[in-house]
Formats: sequence, structure tokens, C-alpha cells
Amino acid sequence: MAKLNGVEHHVHDYDKEVDFFKNVLGAKLNRESPGRMASFQMADNFNIVVVPQDPSHPSYSGFRGETICIEVPEVDQLSQQLKSKGVKLRVEPVDQRFGVRNFFFETPGGLTLGYQTPFPGGH
Repeated sequence: MAKLNGVEHHVHDYDKEVDFFKNVLGAKLNRESPGRMASFQMADNFNIVVVPQDPSHPSYSGFRGETICIEVPEVDQLSQQLKSKGVKLRVEPVDQRFGVRNFFFETPGGLTLGYQTPFPGGH
């Protein structure tokens, strides 16, 4: 059986994106080859690998629905912490009808992240 390990995230401004993951999100840096690749642990067995944009990977073209969702114990305080660091939320924390409370934002490189937690009675 295969197990999801992570996703490659190709960006135009590698240094800005790496700085965002390190200093704004506080993500754990697993491995880095400066200027070429930085792997951040976002959850158990899930990493986002930041790499510079190259011709073999097309650029993001605005919001197309690609979202990486990460389950955390609590979203309201986390959303406030990120906002205090200058992160502009696309969607403020909200209870979804399918049983999670979540919020969404974009990294400087255009990747949409959503943090979510189940809310009481939701599954």
C-alpha cells in the first residue's frame, strides 16, 4: 500500500517562500539544499517541498481549487497568530457543514493552505 509523503511546491521566489514556511508558519525544516530545495514537515508523514520554478512545471495561475488541508488541534488561535504575522486569510475560521472548522490562506508563492479541526458533533 502506498503512503502519501508530500507535495512539491514550485515557486518563483524561493527565498521568500522558504522564509515564510520557516518564520511565519514555523514549519519544521527536514532537509535543505540552499537555493534548490527545502522540505518542511507539515504533519505526520506529510511534507511540502519548496523548489524554484523551472520550465518543466507550469506556474500557478491564481486560485484553481488546489488546497492542502492540515488538521490541527485548534484553528481560531492559530489564525490570529498568522494574521499577527501579516498573513492575509482568504477565508476566516468557519464551521463547515461537513463537520470541520477551518480557514484558508495563500503562501507568498501561491499555494493555498487550509488548517482545520473537527468541531463538536462533526465528523
